[in-house]
Amino acid sequence: MSYKVSISNGIILQQCIEFVSLRVEPPPDDFSTRRTYPINSMIIEGKTGTDEKTIPLFEWSMLPAIDPNCYREIVVEQTHADVLLRRIKFSKAFVVDYSESHHDNVGYFSLHVRQLAGLDIECSDGQAQSPPTSEIADVILNRKFNAPKSSIDNQIMEGRAGKPDYFEIKEEGVRQELSKSKVGREITEYIDKNNVPVILSYEVRKTRTGDIIYGRYEHDFDLCRIYVLNTLFYEDTAKTVIHEVIHYMGYRQTKYFEFLARYMQEKHSYEGRVPLSIIREHYNIAFKSDNYSHLPLGIPNGKRKRLEKKGLIKSVRR
Repeated sequence: MSYKVSISNGIILQQCIEFVSLRVEPPPDDFSTRRTYPINSMIIEGKTGTDEKTIPLFEWSMLPAIDPNCYREIVVEQTHADVLLRRIKFSKAFVVDYSESHHDNVGYFSLHVRQLAGLDIECSDGQAQSPPTSEIADVILNRKFNAPKSSIDNQIMEGRAGKPDYFEIKEEGVRQELSKSKVGREITEYIDKNNVPVILSYEVRKTRTGDIIYGRYEHDFDLCRIYVLNTLFYEDTAKTVIHEVIHYMGYRQTKYFEFLARYMQEKHSYEGRVPLSIIREHYNIAFKSDNYSHLPLGIPNGKRKRLEKKGLIKSVRR
């Protein structure tokens, strides 16, 4: 039994391959993760120092996520007695981990790749099947970058899958709305400086209880999705961009940080003077509703005193 690994850009490995493992992780039952698609991974192991060069694998693993060449097609064929037993194709794969070990003049490599989010793989006995289209994959693959000189500037991306003919939220309009406030201008500067992926998605999204979802930060892919069919207006869209980028910065996984993101989005509308009634409303959602009951409280001591002073939380004797 033998393996043949073909990777785009002319990489073909056959004699050096010793082990191939395929793993499919189905969507979790836990709704809080919000992942509705399987994760397809593959581990390929073999020897270095043979007539087949493995250095291109190491070079592939060094490519950053903003480089379009980091996504490659990889096909693994398993044969026995010249009969094709299995053919597995990842159409858009990226490297999760690559390692090499050397002992007694013998080297071994391990390549861990994963298929792009939401894009199904092909697995057959040689008869290729057409994979279904995926809105998530299309959005990421159609990411638009400008490359002036040696730097890469991020643009707010548009996920146009499912877009109605009568409605459109444009990137220029979102940026213009963000420029109306100090916090909006700071968020725009952070997006461009740090190449933050923000997707304006036309996907219809609600919670299981029917509540509208305006946006979310997707931890698995480190990107922000804004559901413009729910935000509808440029002001609400810009506020949601601020909210999700705050989470992207690392302020997440606690009730307090959810409250912070909500407070920062309101600063766009009220230019820093957010009414106490609005603050209380978001406080009740973040701290008292069932939506975030799975998160820890996470209030820093310094912030606790300020919330106590505003009457949002009760003081605690120490």
